[in-house]
Amino acid sequence: MVRLLTLLMTITPADPGADALAVFTARCAGCHSPKAATVFGNFNYVLDLPKLAADPAKVVPGQPLSSNLWLLVSAGNMPPNGSGVPPLTSAEKTTIRDLIAAGAPAPSSGGS
Repeated sequence: MVRLLTLLMTITPADPGADALAVFTARCAGCHSPKAATVFGNFNYVLDLPKLAADPAKVVPGQPLSSNLWLLVSAGNMPPNGSGVPPLTSAEKTTIRDLIAAGAPAPSSGGS
């Protein structure tokens, strides 16, 4: 069993930046990106992970419980009711928490 898990981790290495970017692109960019028709919360850089990680008002790298982004997401306040975006799934919330816990890295492919 350990060999199988090791093999799977080798084949599909964790990339919290890429995983979170996929969630942010699908679920958050409609309101929090430069291309959003209306930007909410003066926050238009959800897809710019280095900028997000550098904003202590949103994220404290390595500390989900000190990060306002995680507090909003974990409480179910993002996306807000009435936004037209369904609530995040448990897996999507975990992806965001894992991003912050890992230090909020950009995707390993170098994209942001």
